[in-house]
Amino acid sequence: MILRALCVGALIGLSGCATIFGGFSETVAIQTMSDGADVAGAQCELSNSKGTWHVTTPGPVSIPQKPR
Repeated sequence: MILRALCVGALIGLSGCATIFGGFSETVAIQTMSDGADVAGAQCELSNSKGTWHVTTPGPVSIPQKPR
């Protein structure tokens, strides 16, 4: 439960900092932490109106974007 909350927190925290300078996808690195220490192997689900992506932490996930 804590890992899921951390994944959601990471997603919310990263949602405002993604900027596309070209191309049609954004790669986001997902890391989970507990009490200041990395937690490897958490299964995270990221979703928005464009789809759902799964990643095992730590790891990257590529989110497709619409061209501007």
